[in-house]
Amino acid sequence: MADGLDVLWPVLVPIATAAITACFWQWPRLQREIGLVGLVVLFAASLHLVWQVADGGIIAKQFGGWPAPFGIGFVADPLSAALVAVSGLLAFTVGIFSLATIGERLERAGFHPLFTACSPG
Repeated sequence: MADGLDVLWPVLVPIATAAITACFWQWPRLQREIGLVGLVVLFAASLHLVWQVADGGIIAKQFGGWPAPFGIGFVADPLSAALVAVSGLLAFTVGIFSLATIGERLERAGFHPLFTACSPG
């Protein structure tokens, strides 16, 4: 049974990856490697969410200690979990494609932190 935090991982992983890659601004190769690992973990977390929803039904988690209309609620049903998995797969494939296509100028301009910051599910 899911503890409810499974819905948070597809959001936290890319944000944490973006923060880590931003710390290594002067080392584009390290940013590339960390970004790719983060995208793999994002895709794995989204597949885990699909598996948890398929196994146990809808997952809901309230954050902030406030009830539903005022608190921050994360809910994963089968459709939303599948869309998060598709989003994770697309982010991973675009990340791999970008390794071969973007130039050094765009990498130095912060491509990896910005791309991973834009990919939370």
